[in-house]
Amino acid sequence: MRIDRYDIIGIGLLAVVAAVWILHFALPAPPPEPDAAQGLPGPALPGPALPGPALPQGGLRPQP
Repeated sequence: MRIDRYDIIGIGLLAVVAAVWILHFALPAPPPEPDAAQGLPGPALPGPALPGPALPQGGLRPQP
């Protein structure tokens, strides 16, 4: 059996996938985000929803 360039490409892709998979389990998790209960600033909360256009009487269906 001869190894052609597509075998080499496949082996390279398999090596990349294996490396990412191994690093996924080997690297530590990121630190947790600060909590507001601890007095530290946390992530910004979204503001109040802006009012949208009013729906016509009877909803979105056109009236005959």
